[in-house]
Amino acid sequence: MTVCVAFFLIAFPAYFAVASSIKDVGVLGGEVGTYEAMVNETVVEVGSIELSIGDGDSADASFNTDAVKDQLSGKHVAIARLVFTWQETNEDTQIGAGAECDEVSADYDLSGATHNESSDTGSESWTENGNCANEVSHTIEFKMIDNYSSNNTTYEDMTEEEVMSKYGNMDLGRGSFMTTVSVTADKGSSPVFGENDDPGEDVTVTLELVVILVTIEKSESDT
Repeated sequence: MTVCVAFFLIAFPAYFAVASSIKDVGVLGGEVGTYEAMVNETVVEVGSIELSIGDGDSADASFNTDAVKDQLSGKHVAIARLVFTWQETNEDTQIGAGAECDEVSADYDLSGATHNESSDTGSESWTENGNCANEVSHTIEFKMIDNYSSNNTTYEDMTEEEVMSKYGNMDLGRGSFMTTVSVTADKGSSPVFGENDDPGEDVTVTLELVVILVTIEKSESDT
């Protein structure tokens, strides 16, 4: 009995010392505490392609983030954007009653990229009202990080690894992005010039990535 009691007296403090240290270690390892996550955001253009599309026709544009892999090294992709721009340049009359805006639609395919979207594919279409002599721009945006915010954020009762996991993994936003753009040209008419002749449209497609560098530091109040 004396031996058992002595062993308990020795082991009991050691047990609580180990338990206390385990309590301060998070699920992903590391010290639990308060951390400041600082986000440095930049926009990286993967590429830009101009498509000359006839009335009722379609054309494809494809981008691969390998083209900018050096700029993505060690960083997270927060948002990917397909930007579509065009301008009424093919009409005989661009001002007044004869000016019509073409309908542009885009089907996208993300199956070649790692992403957070609920589906690999989707589509958008745009029809502008009034005169489109000035450039028109529309964007399809894909969020790669859930609940992303560019603001610096304080996280409590977490490890550094757990904080970094809030920004997803570095595979997100990388790969191939494809889109098929279609044009339906509208023909207006003018009492002076008559019906215009609009054979199609030139549409420029650009893939942009919002890239972030996340720096995590222990909060001064927790040191």
